Amino acid sequence: MIYVSQSEIRQVANCVNDCPLWVAYYKYSQPLKWNYQGAGFSIAPWDVFTVHQFTGSDMDRNMVNTTKEGWLKMANPNNNVSIPEPSPVQPVEEHKELKEISFVDDLGDTWFKEDGKFTLDVAVNLRYGARITSDIIATLPAGSTIKYDAFSRHAGYVWIRQPRENGYGYMAVRDAQTNQPFGKFE
Repeated sequence: MIYVSQSEIRQVANCVNDCPLWVAYYKYSQPLKWNYQGAGFSIAPWDVFTVHQFTGSDMDRNMVNTTKEGWLKMANPNNNVSIPEPSPVQPVEEHKELKEISFVDDLGDTWFKEDGKFTLDVAVNLRYGARITSDIIATLPAGSTIKYDAFSRHAGYVWIRQPRENGYGYMAVRDAQTNQPFGKFE
C-alpha cells in the first residue's frame, strides 16, 4: 500500500498497478467527527482508494474501502506468516585504477564514496531522494556549505549525499549536460 497526500498523487502514479492507495485529503468544511461525508476528489490514475484519511486535528480518522477479508488478503496476499528476508546490499566494488569505492542504490544509481564539502553559489533544494521529483527537505540559500559522503551522476545532474541524523539528504550540485556547477567543491 502507498500512503500519499491527494495533492501529490502524481508523484507516485507509477505504483497504480502494484499498490493499493491510502490517500490523505482533509476537507476544511468537514466537521471533525467520525461522520464520514465522502471523498469528492480525484485519485486518478487509481479507480478507487483503499483508505481515505479525512481529518488530522486531534487524531487522524480513516475510512477503509474494503471488507475485513479484503484487508487481510492485502496485508498477507500469499497467506503466509514468514517474515521476508531483507534485500541483499549491493557489494562494494573497489576500482583499483581509480582507487574509488562505489555502490549501487535501490534505484540502480551508482554512487562513489567521497568525503567533502560543497558551498552553494545559488539556492538549491535539499531532497529526501536523488530525483528532482523527490520531496524537498529544505531550500538552502547561496553561501551554504554541505558536508557530503558520496556523489553520483544520474537523472541529468551530479548529486551529492548528505548524511543526516535519520538517513540522508540529496542535492543536485551540477548540471550533467552543461557541466555547470551550482557552487564549489572543497
